[in-house]
Amino acid sequence: MKNTLISSAITLVVGFLANKFLPAGSATWAVPLISAVAGVLLKQGPKDGATSGAVGGGVLGILASVMGDPSIGGVLSGVMGADTANGMLGSLLGGGVLGGAGGGIGGFLQGMLNKTKS
Repeated sequence: MKNTLISSAITLVVGFLANKFLPAGSATWAVPLISAVAGVLLKQGPKDGATSGAVGGGVLGILASVMGDPSIGGVLSGVMGADTANGMLGSLLGGGVLGGAGGGIGGFLQGMLNKTKS
C-alpha cells in the first residue's frame, strides 16, 4: 500500500511539472511514461502499478482541469468521438486511463525483470 501511494504521488507531482513546463499536450505521453518508470523503480506488480498510475493520473487530470487545462481529457475525445470529453470528468478518466496503462506496463516490465533474475 505504501508503494502504491508513493507511486501515485510520483505520477501526480512529476506529471504536473511536465504538464506545466513542457509544451501543451506533453502530459499525454509523460503521464504513462512517468507511471511506468515509477512502477519499475518501486518494484510494483501490474495490478499495483495500474492502480497507482490510475489514481495519480486521475488526480492530475482533475487538477489540470481545475487550472483550466483540460488537455488530458482530450485523449478521450479521440476515442469517444465527442468534444464533451474535455471537461473535468473527461480529464479524470483520461488521466486515469493514461496513468493506469503506464503503471500496468511498468508492473509487467518489473515482473519480467524479476523472472530473468531468478
